[in-house]
Amino acid sequence: MLSVFAALAFCILAANFQSAVVAQRPAPAAPNDDKANAIDITGRKVFRARYDTTGASIETDDPCISCCFFGVGQNDKTIWFVKTVENDGTVVRVSTLGSDYDTVVSVWDGSAGAPTGTGGPPCVNDMGTTELACNDDAGGTLQSEVSLVANAGDVLYIEIAECTGTATGFGGTAAITISQLRR
Repeated sequence: MLSVFAALAFCILAANFQSAVVAQRPAPAAPNDDKANAIDITGRKVFRARYDTTGASIETDDPCISCCFFGVGQNDKTIWFVKTVENDGTVVRVSTLGSDYDTVVSVWDGSAGAPTGTGGPPCVNDMGTTELACNDDAGGTLQSEVSLVANAGDVLYIEIAECTGTATGFGGTAAITISQLRR
């Protein structure tokens, strides 16, 4: 009698587990999934946000990030921010520490417009697309952090991506802090 009860309990557990898996739906894309919809954070000294990137994608014209552990290339689950620097000698810091997936951060010169590239292989950035800073795996973590000095009028495109080496990442929750201070 005891073995029948144990088998019955196992069947109920399996049925409950199956229904939980079926109930999952993919997250919608972040509103700033494409650099054309980059969130403008000009004028903010500190910007903090959390984004679900599981529904984000890769755009065919995303630029080629130089510092991903897997090599130069486009990376998946990109979200974008844009900032026009207001003062000379401003230190801009971008961090994804606290994210729950493998991130890479790249900051691009936006003076010629949004950065663009061609996925390839080989991955090639278009003329006028200049990467100013890039980081993957800061401080022994899978998250990223960069700092750079910028001047008044500099336009910075900030790209947060998943470092996968392919276009098939899973994403996760990106914990983003973008801050500035004058030197």
